[in-house]
Amino acid sequence: MILFTDSTEYYIQEMEENPLSLQDHLSYTEDGLKLLVELIRNPLEPIKRKILVSLITAEVHCRDIVEKLADTGCDSVNDFSW
Repeated sequence: MILFTDSTEYYIQEMEENPLSLQDHLSYTEDGLKLLVELIRNPLEPIKRKILVSLITAEVHCRDIVEKLADTGCDSVNDFSW
């Protein structure tokens, strides 16, 4: 979550120069999620499957947050929605 918070703040700050910065971040987040989904579709040991399920759950949560920030027009790290 530390990396997510750091990268999301970076993309929010980039909104001044690139108004579509959060959309870029959303695309990046979705690409990572797609990679995890591809991994879980393969046969896995039970512990590896549980780890991937946890990672996917966290990534979906992160994706939802970025999507909400983009939809609400968040453009500052001081914005209440962030």
